[in-house]
Amino acid sequence: MKKLLSIAFVMVSMMFITSSADAQNRNNQRNNQRNDQNNRQSVRTYTETKTVYVRGKQYLETYQIQVFRNGRTTSKLISRVEVKNRRGNDNRNNNVVKTSYQTKTIWENGRKYRVTYEITKYRNGRTTSQIVKKVRA
Repeated sequence: MKKLLSIAFVMVSMMFITSSADAQNRNNQRNNQRNDQNNRQSVRTYTETKTVYVRGKQYLETYQIQVFRNGRTTSKLISRVEVKNRRGNDNRNNNVVKTSYQTKTIWENGRKYRVTYEITKYRNGRTTSQIVKKVRA
């Protein structure tokens, strides 16, 4: 009889221990799921680039923008890069190519022509000229 009672007592205690361990495991899983839901999509971060003119110069500014769950946004300037003028007619910057036009009247084979040249001056000192228009005058 003692053996039977002791075996029954051991079985009941094993069932109690395994059920309490299982309940604790389920509780931990629920807490992990809640933490994942709270951390997910709490802050959304993206970058945005825009063109800005400051004192007659053109800049590309890149911002890092954070959007929080409550709708609040913060922006942080990451970089500002000056955009160089590529057209070539900016007199303030000596590093660009300068282009000008010149019209001359010439005689060729006994006829009079009005010739327009495009004169390009490079920053290394080289100069090129090219005929743009030739009209009989």
